[in-house]
Amino acid sequence: MDQSRQSGECPDGEGHTSAEFLAGARRYAAFCEATGSLGSQFVKQACTFLGPDKPFLLPWHAPPKPETASERILRTLNDNSRVIEHEPERIPRALRANEIWTRFVGMLAAQRSSASTD
Repeated sequence: MDQSRQSGECPDGEGHTSAEFLAGARRYAAFCEATGSLGSQFVKQACTFLGPDKPFLLPWHAPPKPETASERILRTLNDNSRVIEHEPERIPRALRANEIWTRFVGMLAAQRSSASTD
């Protein structure tokens, strides 16, 4: 028997089954792994985890992963609720800017391919 159990710091189970303890421990382990705290000083000790606050009964859902820049771009491109209104006189100018960009990219690609063949 470990020292904390002998000193009476750990609970006796208080009517909960070992299956409840084990299921809670599995949820908590998955949570710790998802948050990157596994193996750190932030992991609860057994007496705390099985203690009177009963953290073993909590759902321990991992926090959502932060959205990456590419996911944010895809979300905004697929979001039909945001409609950008253009003034009619500005549309030809925007199309012209797109044509200039397309020509510029084509010119860079041509320079790159000619440089690689030299």
